[in-house]
Amino acid sequence: MISKSKILKFLVILAIFFTAAASGEIREFENLSVNVPENWHVSQSDSTVEIIADNHSASIQITISELGEDSLETIAKNFSESHEGTQPELDEDGDYTFTFANSSVIFTADDEKYCMFVITSDPEAESQTDSDDVGAILDSLVLKKPEFELEAELELEADSESDPE
Repeated sequence: MISKSKILKFLVILAIFFTAAASGEIREFENLSVNVPENWHVSQSDSTVEIIADNHSASIQITISELGEDSLETIAKNFSESHEGTQPELDEDGDYTFTFANSSVIFTADDEKYCMFVITSDPEAESQTDSDDVGAILDSLVLKKPEFELEAELELEADSESDPE
């Protein structure tokens, strides 16, 4: 399951703060499930799931693919260079993040597969509802491969167990 910490990284990069929950339909794919709001469209092409707002003001692409012989760093650098992006930076979780145009990208991996998230927004066309929907979509995202469980999810569970109510 994708962690709230990882979602916040995306949202900070995009300067999107979400408060509303999306109503929509849970869509199941081979490697993930996600709640798609009514005013968004979803499609899959090969290993990429793309979720796009009706007005095309925002989109989320999620790609899960084989790591192969390349390192996560090499894959992130090649993608960034091909899109004229910023230099990928390694974060404390071992993930690479960078931006290009109106997009934020994060790469995470296990020993065999990598997961790439590309979140794009058009600041001129995007509404607060679109921003809220992006947050809610990311919040509802469940990666079906346990190897992509993120460390922050475990931290959240530990925090909730130690909090007296």
